[in-house]
Amino acid sequence: MMKKDLKNIAYIDNTNLYKGSEAEGFKIDYIKFRKYLENKHGVKIAYMFIGFVLGNEEMYKRFQEWGYTLVFY
Repeated sequence: MMKKDLKNIAYIDNTNLYKGSEAEGFKIDYIKFRKYLENKHGVKIAYMFIGFVLGNEEMYKRFQEWGYTLVFY
């Protein structure tokens, strides 16, 4: 049987991801998380919904370098 190449899309609410992991006592490694999404679930595009805060431009740039497509709200 041939394995089908997955081309999934992830929609991530960053506030829920961050606050949820914080509440459970751990911190998200966003680089490893992005790789996990691609390797385990075939996620080609990972949209991250995130609030825009002036002064966080470097953080947003890093998220994009790590493979996230940012959507500001």
